[in-house]
Amino acid sequence: MTVLRKRKTGKMKKIRRSLCLLAALAILLTACSAENNPQADSAADEINMEYFTENTTVGEVIQDEAFGAFGRLLFPVDLDVPEDMTLAEVSSSQIYLWYTDIQPEETVDILNSLKASSLKGEQIFYSIYTQEEINADSSKADTGLFFFRGEAGSEFAITNAGGAFYYVGAMHDSFPHALELSRKGYNAFALIYRPDHPYEDLAKAIEYIYDNAEVLQVDPENYSLWGGSAGARMAATLGNEDYLRQLTARDDIPQAAAVIMQYTGYSNVSEDDAPTYANVGDQDSIANWQTMEQRLNGLEDLGIATEFHVYEGLGHGFGLGVGTLAEGWIDDAVTFWESQMDTPAEQTAYTIPISEEYLEDASEQGSVEQITYQSRDYTDPDEPEIEKTAYVYLPYGYDGESERKYDILYLMHGWTMTAEDYFYSEDAHIVNLLDNMIEKGDMDPIIVVSATFDTENQPQGFSRSVDEIAQFHQDFRNDLITYVESRYNTYAEGTTEEDFINSREHRAFGGFSLGAVTTWYQFVYNLDYVKYFLPMSGDCWILGTYGGLYYPEETTEYLENVVTDGGYGETDFYIYEGIGTIDPIWDQVDSQMQEMFKSSVFTERNLHYGIKAGGRHDGYACEEYLYNALPELF
Repeated sequence: MTVLRKRKTGKMKKIRRSLCLLAALAILLTACSAENNPQADSAADEINMEYFTENTTVGEVIQDEAFGAFGRLLFPVDLDVPEDMTLAEVSSSQIYLWYTDIQPEETVDILNSLKASSLKGEQIFYSIYTQEEINADSSKADTGLFFFRGEAGSEFAITNAGGAFYYVGAMHDSFPHALELSRKGYNAFALIYRPDHPYEDLAKAIEYIYDNAEVLQVDPENYSLWGGSAGARMAATLGNEDYLRQLTARDDIPQAAAVIMQYTGYSNVSEDDAPTYANVGDQDSIANWQTMEQRLNGLEDLGIATEFHVYEGLGHGFGLGVGTLAEGWIDDAVTFWESQMDTPAEQTAYTIPISEEYLEDASEQGSVEQITYQSRDYTDPDEPEIEKTAYVYLPYGYDGESERKYDILYLMHGWTMTAEDYFYSEDAHIVNLLDNMIEKGDMDPIIVVSATFDTENQPQGFSRSVDEIAQFHQDFRNDLITYVESRYNTYAEGTTEEDFINSREHRAFGGFSLGAVTTWYQFVYNLDYVKYFLPMSGDCWILGTYGGLYYPEETTEYLENVVTDGGYGETDFYIYEGIGTIDPIWDQVDSQMQEMFKSSVFTERNLHYGIKAGGRHDGYACEEYLYNALPELF
């Protein structure tokens, strides 16, 4: 047998955002959680059982409690599938019209895998429409996504089955692909769509996953769209950037990194199409291989990356091609998809969500004290004296009379917040987070000071706040640090400039929103006092408001000069910038970070970019950045 293979590689389209995954950490957290669960071992034994066999009936599967009300969607709802059919009988062209090479053992494997996931407590089906939308149009109850989980935080794929827009052949043409992708570590969703509204449903599915990326724990960027036959037409259509915008009525969702197509006659070609992998059998009487080749030639002419495979002797609908000449094609397709992903900087990582137990009360709890200190209004040339308030977190077991010394983190709040909000606001979990991270050994005990830039100790107008954050570096250097570190056990031997310079490796400064902007000012003015910086949801405004958006290159050059003029080496400072993908500050932060990645001064040893998929501009995101960053400090 001869396999006709043709490979073309054009220039790659790039998606503007880039992420990478700390998969090992996610797996470690999951393992630790299971280790502390007394029911884990018995549950694992149960999950390894084989629940269904080829003799199991369709009705038994549909009615299985693991599948709830959505079990009926495992089989084509648009066809009359007798419930007394066995899985061996249903896995045939009698039900899955126009398909060949349907394998009952694959059907059984898919259903056992889904049930195992359900028994582990994982949600395996997601309705993409709200109940209100379903009430208005009952046909929307016949849609949704079956989720085949890969590694937490990895990229996702949506697989779309064919069926000539007459029915959805998921059990052969999308479930197997999704299961295989999940076993390769990727998150895969198999879409059950309405044959009368396929493009509307796929657009809705893309929106749903993107908007819920944080909950689903998937990377919202660099996704791929897969499909066979009619499903391939869906993938190609929504892979086109212009159609994506039209069908979702949104411009914030990135274009697919790659489209993977099998056996279809789709011939449209546009400069807005995504990089495309395609395969087909040369004996396909429905989708002529030459039509597919001509389309990919057209994409190649436009500079869009393509890869094309033709398999001799194969007809329509060979699926994964197990046992045929096409077996293993999915490995080629995944490699193609990976080659189209943005290559992230090594210091970029997807944040790990906080384990719920870290937000509860720890058995060993620290304490918080309120302090007042004398400062000045540094925005006023006359510098009138004022009294300011701050709050100090002391770890469990802290004894001011002992000789033990502690690293210290100064935190700055955002606009409309106050110094007490990190520790006392209704939705704050930072004290519990610190207690648990210390108790569980994620980090050494530290002192944390929550301060304010507000000269009146309460929120003020935006322009006034902007003026104050630009001058807070003087308060920090002249007043706050002297007061705090003369009263608590830090590594500063005294309160002279030399004492603070000598102890800078044990000092960090971080902040959220305008507090992040304040943090960048400390980098500029107080790098000699502080080694670690944790700006969260904010960029550097040293050259003007929203500096990262309007002056990314100039800002980076300015920061480079701060480092080089100060005589600091590659390991003399460390920056952790945190930002969420749907944070309204994303563009200005990301623009600055991408420029900093180009610098020889800021390397993987001193600059880390923590991105929270689906993260917003709120306290929950802030806590997650702290959870990820604190173990990296000191």
